Amino acid sequence: MAALIVGSLMVAAGLLAVTRSLSIIRHAARVWPRRIGTRDADLFLTGEFLVRYMGLLAAAAGVGLIISALV
Repeated sequence: MAALIVGSLMVAAGLLAVTRSLSIIRHAARVWPRRIGTRDADLFLTGEFLVRYMGLLAAAAGVGLIISALV
């Protein structure tokens, strides 16, 4: 039962991270303490990719937990 709850929470958090990653990065760019250059833009792009990737991993792990709890 706990695996179903944890799995559902992981799926929800993962999908939220995937869909909201652009707004997270935009907020970080707004509060950046200095003028954004090419290197900083590359870092923000890499950060967005990592947020989406980790969100997909969390969602996949949640689906795996749900499936293992049901079997």
